[in-house]
Amino acid sequence: GSGKTEQITPTDITNFDCFDGCYLPDGRITFCSTATFLGLPCINGRPRMSGLYQIEPQTKNIRQITFDQDSNWEPVVMNDGKVLYQRWEYSGLPHSNSRLLFTMNPDGTSQLAHYGSNSYFPTAFFGARPIPGHSSAVAGIATGHHSVSRAGRLLIIDPTKGRHEADGVVAEIPHRGRKVEPIIRD
Repeated sequence: GSGKTEQITPTDITNFDCFDGCYLPDGRITFCSTATFLGLPCINGRPRMSGLYQIEPQTKNIRQITFDQDSNWEPVVMNDGKVLYQRWEYSGLPHSNSRLLFTMNPDGTSQLAHYGSNSYFPTAFFGARPIPGHSSAVAGIATGHHSVSRAGRLLIIDPTKGRHEADGVVAEIPHRGRKVEPIIRD
């Protein structure tokens, strides 16, 4: 590239934010935005929730790809080409223990739970990133709902080993070889 930066999300609308961009192999970008204009139910609509969107940089065409009541965050491309993201489920679950890892195709189809469905542990798994060369394992920070975001236990999860509680947690860094306990803290 030319080394120049260019604003590609809308600049004429100032009442929503766009963040956490993830470049897809075909050049499109998946990103988070508060353009859903949804708020968190348990605290009177504050803060604003974020959904996932895609933009085609050349045409600047944008389309929404998640339509949940609550937030979706941190999209990243997995080694198999799918997009991994954290989804906050709020309906029918204790809201403090319902941030799940999901995957979807790059076009937004086939959204499926990747890890943590019907589990209390990990409460949230921020910064999930694929392990290079591995088909399914990811590393990330397990933390509580009301705790300091992005601070907690560094874990490696492999859903081929299990998808519930700590069944698929294969390691806690730096405690190599130690069994990982599903300690639930908030």
